[in-house]
This record gives sequence, C-alpha cells and structure tokens, in this order.
Amino acid sequence: MPGELIELEGEVQDLVAAVVRLSGYQFALIGGLAVMIRLGEQHRVTGDLDGVFDNPTDTPTTATLVAAGVAQDAAAIQRVVVEGTNVDIIDTFALPDDTSALPDEPKDRLFVCAHRYAFEVATPVRLAAAGRRTEVRVAPPAALVATKAHALRYASTGRRATKRSSDLYDLYRLCAVHMPTIAGDLAPAPWALRQQVAKALGDDLADLEQALAVLRAAPGIAAINPDDFADVLAELLGRLSSDAPEA
Repeated sequence: MPGELIELEGEVQDLVAAVVRLSGYQFALIGGLAVMIRLGEQHRVTGDLDGVFDNPTDTPTTATLVAAGVAQDAAAIQRVVVEGTNVDIIDTFALPDDTSALPDEPKDRLFVCAHRYAFEVATPVRLAAAGRRTEVRVAPPAALVATKAHALRYASTGRRATKRSSDLYDLYRLCAVHMPTIAGDLAPAPWALRQQVAKALGDDLADLEQALAVLRAAPGIAAINPDDFADVLAELLGRLSSDAPEA
C-alpha cells in the first residue's frame, strides 16, 4: 500500500534530492524532517537529513555510499554529503530479544534500541517537492520520541550547546500532537524501550523550568505557553512510567 503523500514547501524541498539519491538503500528517516512529516506541517528550519540504516556488516554505510559515488565525505565520522545535503547516518542491525545481551551502559543500550526500533517500525511516506517525487520510510512519533530521549539525556557538550533547544521543541510538539499514540506504541516495544525512555526523560526533564528557559532563549522557535509545555511533558512522563514493569 503506498504511503501518505506529503507536499514539502520552503527550504526543506531541497532535501528531497538527497532522499531520491538514497532510495536504493534500506533506511528510515529520523530527525527534523521526520518530525515535520509526522506533524504534517511546517515545524522548524532544518537543512540536513538524519537516517537509520540497516547494516549487519562491518563496513560503515558512510564508506559504502562514498565508494558507490552516492555521497561525498564530510567532516564528521557519521556524516556524508548527498546532493549538497549533510546526511547523518546511524547504522543499525537486528537485536536479540534477550535484553541481557544488550549493552550494559544505559547510554549505549538506549542508543542501539531506540535507533533499531525507529528502523523496524518506520512506515512509507511519499514525498513531493519541486517536481520531484519519491517514497521513503519514516519513523513514527513513538520512535522519534525514543531517539530524542537519547539525544536529550546523553548529548555531547557540543550537541547540548547547539541542538538542545530543537530537541526539546521536537519532543514537545510530537507529544502535543501524538500523545496517546506515542504512549500506546511504546508500551509493547521490545527491549524494555518504554522503561528506558521513561528513565532517560525523567532524569533529563527533572527541571522543566530550565528546559523551558532553553526554548525561550532559542532563536527561530515559536513562543510556547509555559503551562502547556509543563502539562504536555508531565503527561508524557506519567504515561510512560505508569504501571511500567522494571527494565
């Protein structure tokens, strides 16, 4: 069954050329464009792509894409340039059902589980922009929240300085629009992902006033009602934690 048709407008139209170029590979969109697609409206400015790729080999997808002439090297180790667009690439692979075989460190465990989940549950969406059309798999809201939970809780110093505001905004908007779906989809997710996300976000958002201050200080992000922000994120944490068995 063909996916929903999404008409892209504005600067993000240029990203479709990169999606078309990558169409022969097994991947799913995450990140800013995926959030915009799942919200179904203009959200915030984003000029790059983020993708989770199925790669059970020892050869990084970045190297494969460069060798095939699909992409050019970029400065960051997990990034390539495709049709003039920076593409951040995260390789994933099938994970065992036995959680004891997963990484011990919460940071590493949430990373591999959230991104593999995003790949596995992604659904097809048709994109149209500037005369181009293509189909791409896009992570659903629950998976996007899981990846954002990792980005927020375990961000590097550099990412925290440059992307914390957009990560918080993405999380808030996704939850404001898709709350019941997010909680419902994460409830049966494998690898105790629901509990992992609840712990990461609970720790990161312990001070909601500080999180709101980050958003208020960020340029290019629409004003947010403080009560709405607090209510939405408190509801998310409550839904994720309610009656959740131990991880």
